[in-house]
Amino acid sequence: MDDVIVRVWTKKVVAKLPATLGILFEIKAKDGLDPNGQYILSRGYDITFTSKTASGNRIDISAPNKKFSSGRNKVGMFEEALKENARPLDIIYKFDANGKGLGTSKWE
Repeated sequence: MDDVIVRVWTKKVVAKLPATLGILFEIKAKDGLDPNGQYILSRGYDITFTSKTASGNRIDISAPNKKFSSGRNKVGMFEEALKENARPLDIIYKFDANGKGLGTSKWE
């Protein structure tokens, strides 16, 4: 059975409002993997954006996206599967001058 690795990542960002924040993760193959091999590609994320005042009081909280998926590439199609799933997390989140979330988009 293949091992599934889950990593938790937290980032605190201090920015003047209005603000635009973004997250971009890219998948790349480890050195030494057989390009003709068959692998399970699992990816996922659960994001929460929170805005707070300088004193720590919450202004707004939003969990705009949650996505989890897993699949096995076809034999000989590993490179194509990587290209297709190269950016499992590609999100921009904007806050207005009052700290309210304005929604999401992709990197430009």
